[in-house]
Amino acid sequence: MGVKYFDTLDKARAFNDDTNVLDCIFQCFDNIIHTGIGFDPNGFFIQVVLRWNKSVDITVALADQLGVRLGCGTADERTAMKPHFKSFNRRATFIRPGMALVGKGTFGAFVYKDSKEYLLSCRHVLDDQDHESGIYLKEPYWDDKLIARYDANYYLGPLDCGIARVESDMVSKIKPEILGIGFAPKQVIAPSLGQKVAKYGPATFRQFGYVRLVDVRRERNQRFKYFEVQPFDNGDNSFARNGDSGSLVVIENDRVNAVGMVFEEVTYDLSGVMTRSLQVPKGALCISMEDITRELKISLTN
Repeated sequence: MGVKYFDTLDKARAFNDDTNVLDCIFQCFDNIIHTGIGFDPNGFFIQVVLRWNKSVDITVALADQLGVRLGCGTADERTAMKPHFKSFNRRATFIRPGMALVGKGTFGAFVYKDSKEYLLSCRHVLDDQDHESGIYLKEPYWDDKLIARYDANYYLGPLDCGIARVESDMVSKIKPEILGIGFAPKQVIAPSLGQKVAKYGPATFRQFGYVRLVDVRRERNQRFKYFEVQPFDNGDNSFARNGDSGSLVVIENDRVNAVGMVFEEVTYDLSGVMTRSLQVPKGALCISMEDITRELKISLTN
């Protein structure tokens, strides 16, 4: 993507508000010195200045995906930048789907059941946490905050999905728009071959791909629809990796529909056949959101 330029300051601010760019940055890195809107002869842009103590390759890749300019330096350099640097002066103030949960997984979506607020993720992610203590965010600026607890609606059915009741004092701190995607899906749609989709997860950040395979499986005498997503990039890019389980898969650019949820990474041999022998995952296996909402009796809107 590269640096995204805007012809006015208001458009740059609107881009951040729409896509949650800075929330994505804060979610991944704890070495941020300064964030704001910069200006050069090409126009306005969003810039993030880091204290360079993280993986350079990962940091640059994320910045390129999100369309922000990356800088590095010391806290003293903020003063010199002020004439061309209007700060947002904030850290991520809201919790959003796409953030990492303690264990290895993702807060997939903010959902409703019986008019109550729940967190949706994969069941193997939720089971990785202590059922007595609840679900915690794995975020440096939230200090491993308790976000949800298990209740009588915890799902023990055949699908790898589950919900936990959001703590009452955390409901107002959650924004349903997915990090890096910029919208909260309001309805579900069935997967179909060739669909262009997107997801955001803490392991691979924002990724785009297409539905390569749709399959119906029988689980405990019930039929459920699964599908496989492969990234558009034929290089080393992966649609999902370990830690992205629970990420919601949405239809690219329609801002309405969710199609599924990532639950497993997959790899391919040189002929394109799925295999578990390679070390670098490429695609993702996903569960249909139609099946998830029906099994859990949940909705994306109240």
